[in-house]
Amino acid sequence: MSTGALGGAGGGPGAQDANAAAGASGAGTGDDAKGNQGKKPDQNKKCDKKLSKEDKKSLRSKTPDAAATNKVNEKSPQNCPACGKMVSYVSADHIVPASMIMKMPGFPCLGKTDQAKMLNYPNNFAPLCPPCNMSKNSKLWHKWKGYKGGGFASGAPVQQNQDVTNAVLKDIKGQIKGLPWS
Repeated sequence: MSTGALGGAGGGPGAQDANAAAGASGAGTGDDAKGNQGKKPDQNKKCDKKLSKEDKKSLRSKTPDAAATNKVNEKSPQNCPACGKMVSYVSADHIVPASMIMKMPGFPCLGKTDQAKMLNYPNNFAPLCPPCNMSKNSKLWHKWKGYKGGGFASGAPVQQNQDVTNAVLKDIKGQIKGLPWS
């Protein structure tokens, strides 16, 4: 499957079964910050917890992790898929922004370990040069207009980027739904 501008650090959405990706990333352990096993979520129960500003700040500091950064930098130098500039280092950009993941139903009820693992979900990263990553910020790829509004060097159509984003979004939501709550 060609993913255009969005490749995903894990080989792109659909490159591996969601369950295999969860096993490879360690997601699904159900451990909280103390290593305690969490409770299996009741699919009819609603998560009433909210993340505090401190929780969000702490989680944000844990993503992207070293594994994601190393994965997107395996090939160096490389062209930034957004601006086309040849760079020796790229940032690991969240395809689905961390801020959006933190707002997903059930996320606040996960243990701290599983929260960090979901924010570092391997298929949720694409390489971007640092200026493009800062420009994109917390936008979805298909809503971002490119660095300084200049479009994308890769020529990837917006619909293709939206399809990749939707596939990753579906994967992450499914993973969160299946994880135990703390």
